[in-house]
Amino acid sequence: MKKTVVLSFLLLISHLAYSQLTVKDLKKGNYGTPQSRAEEADNIMQKGLKLTPQQIPTVAEMNIRYAWRVENEVVKVSLSDWSRYRKITAIQDDKDKELKKVLNEEQFKKYKKKRDDMFWQGVKAYFF
Repeated sequence: MKKTVVLSFLLLISHLAYSQLTVKDLKKGNYGTPQSRAEEADNIMQKGLKLTPQQIPTVAEMNIRYAWRVENEVVKVSLSDWSRYRKITAIQDDKDKELKKVLNEEQFKKYKKKRDDMFWQGVKAYFF
């Protein structure tokens, strides 16, 4: 695999930080359905970030919307490696901006740490 493809998958992992998908799944082209990715993210974020009852529906709506956006703009389309990388980055940035408005500071820090930890786990799985 080309390094840019690897980076694209690692960014997808970053996007799916709260998902149960593994690097092995991603290498096989198994990204799960947008619904399953969003539901997994909802469950883990509710527990891990201790979302309030007011935050739960807003975060759930974001998770499904961004899962579909990744599906439609990255998974289902033919893109160059560099375009895939840029698209994933843009989608993640957009989601982060929205989440930052909904989560409190502590929750957002936990979210970013988990996402970043998953990214580095992906790096280790690919390169070591």
